[in-house]
Amino acid sequence: MDWQEILNLLRASNAWLLILAFVVFNASKALSAIRLKRIVDQLELKLDLREHLRLCYVGMLYSNLLPGNIGGDGYKGFTLKRSSHLSTHQVIASLALDRGSGLLALILLAAAFFLLSPISLFLHQELWLILGILVIIVAYDLAIRKIFPTVSMSRYQALRDSIGVQGLQAISAYFALLSFPNSQDVTSYITLFLISSVAATLPLTIGGIGIRELVSGSLAAYLGINVQTAVLMAFALFVIAGLSSLLGLFGAAEYRIGPQPLSNSSG
Repeated sequence: MDWQEILNLLRASNAWLLILAFVVFNASKALSAIRLKRIVDQLELKLDLREHLRLCYVGMLYSNLLPGNIGGDGYKGFTLKRSSHLSTHQVIASLALDRGSGLLALILLAAAFFLLSPISLFLHQELWLILGILVIIVAYDLAIRKIFPTVSMSRYQALRDSIGVQGLQAISAYFALLSFPNSQDVTSYITLFLISSVAATLPLTIGGIGIRELVSGSLAAYLGINVQTAVLMAFALFVIAGLSSLLGLFGAAEYRIGPQPLSNSSG
């Protein structure tokens, strides 16, 4: 890997496109908060969107402290259980649907971009990929209905919201990619980003540090795509996510200073 080329690409990047990537990424987090709101609304816990945004950003901050988003989900679960009438099973069900629908949407988008890209990894890959996706969708449906029936009515709305969330993050990656000079073969780079994002959900490193870059760089090298651009795009999104998570400091401070129970609004 040519670190000097990475540095040159970074110096030549378009700051305005990186700012746009930051804005779009945070739009995805707002939609993520709406997704969780819709899920817990089904449990007759009507929280203000502002409270869900606080949960989202403080959770994102904690996710940077522990592997695989464990810290963020733990914070959300602890706060919802402590500040509402929800049972432990209902809290777990809500977070499982929130997380599971997001992962499924990420896999679906990665598969879609993979099929649209010129990437070729194995024989009859389109057929095997489509069959695999169908199996995953059926497994998602059965798991939510059988294991978490209390939130099963929300499973497809949550999936639609999650496709929107991951779609916005793919757009954010697109703007980050465009900010670097000589960015070509956009579909392949976005595919690598989405695949690396799936890998980043695994509890392997604190805050997913290095996973996206490692996966993107390794796949890019294997496929003959510019490794420096792939790694830099992944790193740019990591920095954007890290900077965005700092907004959670305000929510955490507010909760410590005046721990108002989560407001259960009437509508």
